Amino acid sequence: MKARQDFVSNSSSSSFIISKTEIFTHFKIGKADIEEALASLWIDGKVDLDSKDELSRPFVVYEMPKDRAKAVRAFGQMLEFWNQEFPNMDDAWDPVKEQAQVFKSLLRSLEAIDHSWYLSNGDEDSLAHSDAPEYIKETIREARRKLEIKKADEVLLDNGTHLFIHFGENDIMSIDGIDEDGQKDSQDSKQGKDVRFESPAYSCARFIEILFARLVELKKIDPIDPKLLEKYPLDEDSKKRMPNRVSWLNGDIYTWKDFLDEGVVHCIFHEG
Repeated sequence: MKARQDFVSNSSSSSFIISKTEIFTHFKIGKADIEEALASLWIDGKVDLDSKDELSRPFVVYEMPKDRAKAVRAFGQMLEFWNQEFPNMDDAWDPVKEQAQVFKSLLRSLEAIDHSWYLSNGDEDSLAHSDAPEYIKETIREARRKLEIKKADEVLLDNGTHLFIHFGENDIMSIDGIDEDGQKDSQDSKQGKDVRFESPAYSCARFIEILFARLVELKKIDPIDPKLLEKYPLDEDSKKRMPNRVSWLNGDIYTWKDFLDEGVVHCIFHEG
């Protein structure tokens, strides 16, 4: 097995890679906005955003392309240990996401046949240290090639990447609301009582739901801004069927789920 080095060992850090999106571009959301939102959500003391030593903070935000070199130097080695991962949400579909899930399912299914095979993320280094027979390894190589599986560090280098957010070991647990029961896992919700969050606690989706809500509260973004909605137009047939609608967005509102689907191109809540 490949040995992880330095801070990665026994780590439970968290990483999020955000792509360029219409909503962040429209409202000119950048590194400073995300840092302000995260600092306002911090429940474990004050975060010193003026500190020159970014890596001493509980979270760090890099904006591409200007911060790409710094991000790669600080976290590129860590990210190469992970395949591209997406949030687990049932209501979003995309070919790239489906392919990533198919490959992950393939690896776990093969490991279930013989636990000694241990395939990790199915890259060449993992295969070199696996006890799986050669024909299994060739199947994985072929699947990886045909499904065009990316590593997380490749996603960071992609020109479509906008932001990289990283939390140190267990630090994401100090975000207000990250541990609160959501609609699917709350008895209150089942009894008809109000629950703050839709997403499951302790998940990538929960972090995005919290961050998006805070950006709205800080008036950094307006999810019903008419100019924003124009960027998500209905096709001609839909316009005829729904003349009162402006966009294809549900209820003509851009929600955190839309951002989760459109903007999150890699996320791991618990690294290590």
